[in-house]
This record gives sequence, C-alpha cells and structure tokens, in this order.
Amino acid sequence: MPVRAGRRYPWSRARRPGVHDARRRMRSEVTAKPSSTRGTTVAVPDVGPPLQLVRALCDALEEQAVAYCHFKSNNEIARSAAGLNDLDLLVAASEASRFEELVSRLGFRRARPRPSLRVPGVEHWYGLDSGTGRLAHLHVHLRLVVGDDMTKNYRLPIERSYLASTTHDGLFRIPSPEFELVLFVVRMVLKHGPWDVGIGSRSALSDRERDELGSLLGRIDPGDLRNVLATSVPMMNEALWEACIRVLKADASPASRIRTAYELQRCLAPFARRPQLVDSALKLWRRRARRLRKRLVGEPGKVLDRGGIIAIVGGDGAGKTSAVDDLHRWLRPFRTRRVHMGKPARSATTIAVRGALRAYRLTGLGRGTRGGAPTISTGGGGFPGYVWLLPQVLLARDRYRLSRSARRFADRPGIVISDRFPLPWVEKMDGSRASRFLAAPQVSPLARWLAQRERLYYDSILPPDLLIVLRVRPEVAVDRKRDEEPSDVRDRNAEIWQADWEGSHAHVLDASRPKDLVLSELKRTIWSSL
Repeated sequence: MPVRAGRRYPWSRARRPGVHDARRRMRSEVTAKPSSTRGTTVAVPDVGPPLQLVRALCDALEEQAVAYCHFKSNNEIARSAAGLNDLDLLVAASEASRFEELVSRLGFRRARPRPSLRVPGVEHWYGLDSGTGRLAHLHVHLRLVVGDDMTKNYRLPIERSYLASTTHDGLFRIPSPEFELVLFVVRMVLKHGPWDVGIGSRSALSDRERDELGSLLGRIDPGDLRNVLATSVPMMNEALWEACIRVLKADASPASRIRTAYELQRCLAPFARRPQLVDSALKLWRRRARRLRKRLVGEPGKVLDRGGIIAIVGGDGAGKTSAVDDLHRWLRPFRTRRVHMGKPARSATTIAVRGALRAYRLTGLGRGTRGGAPTISTGGGGFPGYVWLLPQVLLARDRYRLSRSARRFADRPGIVISDRFPLPWVEKMDGSRASRFLAAPQVSPLARWLAQRERLYYDSILPPDLLIVLRVRPEVAVDRKRDEEPSDVRDRNAEIWQADWEGSHAHVLDASRPKDLVLSELKRTIWSSL
C-alpha cells in the first residue's frame, strides 16, 4: 500500500527497505541545535526560520509569564515553529483565560472538530502568518489527555509537575526529557498496543516515532527518570515500565504487545473517561464510520466560530479561478466548500428543458436563435424568442438554488468560496439578462412573466458575507486571455473596471500585480473577516 504524503503518521502495511532507508537518510541530513538540557544536542531538520507569528506568540507568553510548554514531539520542534507541524502546547488550566486573550489579540481563531472528536480540555487555534501565508495551528491542552485518536480516553493528572520541569530552550519552554519520555511511552503503548488496534500496520511504531524514542532515551538521566516514575506516575511499577519500553523498542509479538497495553490500561483505569469495553467499542465504531464518511463526503474539517460566503468577482484574466483554487487549499483544515456561481450544476428540470430546446433547434424550427445569444427580431431591442429566454430563466433558478445551498452550509457554520457571484450592477457575466426585454414592444404575457421570474430569482440571492473584487485593466486582461475573443474579454473587464464599488462594501484588489502579492492580500483580507 503506497504511503500517502501529507499525513501526520505515514503508515504502511508492508515494510519497504528502500523507501524507509531513503527517508532515514533524509532525516539524518539535519543541523545540530544546542539544547539547554544537560548540554546535549537535539537534531532538528533544516526547515527554515520560525514564523514571525510563532515568535510573537512565544515572546508574548514569556512576557506575560504564562505557564506553558511545548509538551511533545520536541525533536521536530523546528518544523512546528516553521508552521509545518502542529504546535502542541500544554497550558496551565489556571492560565486558560489569559492564554485565550493573548492568542486572540495576536489574530488566532478558535476552531472545533466535529462533536464526536471533541475532548474536554483540548482546544485548537489557528493564526495567519502574514509573511508566509501559512496557518499556524496551536493544539492546546489544558489537560494531558492521551489515548487513541478516536476517543482520547485517559487523562494523566501530572500537568503541574510536568510544567514545573520545563526549561527555556530557544523559542519555547520544553519539559525535561524524563517527563517527555514517560508521556511518549504511555501515548505510544495506548496507540499501538491494544487488541482493538489490530495486527496491521498500526501495531508498530513509524520511523518518525522510533527516531523520537531513540532521541529521548539518549537524553534522559536514569536517576531522574526513576524519580519521575516514583513521584509523578506511581501507578506504573518498574516491571510495567520495562515491558512498555521493550514492546516499543523491538518488534514485539502481538500477544506481548496486547498484554502490555492491557496492563497499562488497567493501571490507568482510575483516570479513564469511560469503561474500557465501551471505549474499545466506540473506537471500532468511529474508525469505521470515519472511513465511510471520508469515502462519501470527504474528510470533515474543523469549524470556526464564524463562517460565511466569500465571493471572488472579476473579469476574464483577473485570476479568479486560480485564486479560488489556492484559497480552497489554504482553508482545507476547516469546513470549507467551493462553488462556482457563474456555472452552477444543472438541475434535472434544466437538463430536461435544455434537451428539449436542443432537439427543437435541430429540427430547424428554432432558427430565431444561435447558441445562447439573442437574435433581435425587430429593431430597437425586440423579444429574442423563447428558445433564448427559457435557458436564462433556468440559469437564474440554478444560481438561486446553489446560493441557497451555500448559505445553509455557511450558517452551520462553514466557509464557502464562490467563484463569481451575481451582482445587480454587473450584468455582462452573471447578472439578469432577460429583464431588459420587459419594456420591449410586442412581448407576450408569458414572456413577460418568465422575465419577471428570472429577475425574482436574482433578487432572492442574498449578498455574500465578504465580496472581493479582482480588478485588472481591460488591456491587461486581453493580453492574458489570448485564447478568447478580445472584444468579449474587454467588455466584461471594462464593466468591472468602471463600476463604482464605493457603496458595495467590497474589497477591491489590484489583480495586475504578481500572483503571490495578490494571494497574500487575499489571505489577510479573508482571515480578518473570519
């Protein structure tokens, strides 16, 4: 089974020596970073400098004397500081309100996973680093809650002693290696050991986890470790601790792995959120439900406190589609949906009517129209015919239906990114086209009713929560869209360029600049509105 890129823990069912050895060589090409813990060194990948937002966060936490630490995966803390991994922070529960106020002031937004995966005392915060456009993810623990990702069933009540052991190392405060090792061993045995994990790929540590275990074992002081086990984790006796280390260091047999995990779960039973049998059943159910949900609707993102419809409007060549693509990828951690209001999905009614009209034109009866453009039968803008009018009404109906669906998604809440959007003062691309013939002579009552119906659909579309206009000079747009008719491109862009956006509350951006600058401003504009 191929390894999926981008996953936090890259599992594979069968060990492939060539691939794993190459990865190990890549991870070994690192720079040595001095550690304040007993003068040892911790190897960290060369991933670039920390985000300015992360620097500001660490400085503010130190300045305000907030009791916190980066409590796990400190061998890859450089990736976390650069925004490539989560920042796993343990914050004293008594400091929760001050921490929330501090990160909110820095522009972080709280995000919540779906209800079944929410854990008491665990929060998610996201902030935009304006210099790189990356989102920094704070995975904040007010309690040390561990266990399988589906249930997180155990709380280790060692937060105070854990925080008391911290030292300042570079940007962050980090725990002593003894405390970090104890937490790592408990986490890994609970994650890979129980019988409900199965005998598949998840029963063994990944290469990254093996590297972390080796790094921690090489940095601890045996005497300090015994003291931590005796004073902070007295429920674990020495025999159980040695058994946990054995099953993690070597490829232990399934029976040994399951037996050790069972003993650890029995020791931690007083700190469990639910009985072990209930937890195992819930794990199995959620794991299968997640797999089914992912196949049907994709991976559900986290929910921000605020959502809304973000409309990206502009003429041809302004870069709308590429901007929408980039923004959709950027907002992937959240519950996000992309729509195209200019080209909505056709309803069954639209498909049936357009098919009938096509057949009507093929018979030669509908010579009064050509393509989708009106052919004026009388001078001065006469009625173009029903073969042109009906598709316009159906298009307005489909746009209205899509806007209604998008509004429901945004109100749950979610983030909707719309490529184009019908606006009353922009008609050449997505506005009402049939209503202009209401005043034409010799228009039948039926045609007048259809035109009014089209106008009603457009009037029923609520405005977006955030309107962003990508404006570019018509001459620049024509140069960018050389594969289209220059007159059409010029006309559509001229309407956007000449429109008065003062009273529309729109954010007008100059789209003639380089793409990176435009995208950076788009991200800042959107993030400030969420």
